[in-house]
Amino acid sequence: MEHLHKIEEEIIKLPLAELYQLHAWLQELIRIEQKKADRETRAFLEHQAGVGITYRQEYIKCGKEHCKCVNGQGHGPYWYAYWNENGQTRKKYIGKSLKKISS
Repeated sequence: MEHLHKIEEEIIKLPLAELYQLHAWLQELIRIEQKKADRETRAFLEHQAGVGITYRQEYIKCGKEHCKCVNGQGHGPYWYAYWNENGQTRKKYIGKSLKKISS
């Protein structure tokens, strides 16, 4: 976390025009990383096919009265695993990333 603090100290010194450039660059970097994560997710799901578990991403509402999710899309998306056990559908929270699942 120390390195983030140092980066923050430098960022707050930037003029507005450079902040906009940084913002655009970060958005592009996030888009690229999300595509990479999506490819990894697809590969993981293909690997898990046939084991009786379905993985889904869902948005959730936290229930806090003044939270942005009340009128918006919700928090997330978060990964959940679904499977059938003794005739009942079971659901388990995985997290923001499927990498938390040990294969």
